[in-house]
Amino acid sequence: MKAGAMASNGITGTYEVSAAAGYAGDVTPATAWKILSEHKDAVLIDCRTRAEWNYVGVPELATIGKK
Repeated sequence: MKAGAMASNGITGTYEVSAAAGYAGDVTPATAWKILSEHKDAVLIDCRTRAEWNYVGVPELATIGKK
């Protein structure tokens, strides 16, 4: 699998997926929102620190029926 490629999960090729320097498979916030809102089994894993959550905030997903 080349850098920036995602496993075969039905999403690759449907959404814009761009690799950031040093990471594979990063998506833009708009693309993440689109995936989360269109796929009920999609989840967002927020691996930021508690300090980052307090400073920047946490995603509000209630409008698309997610916690």
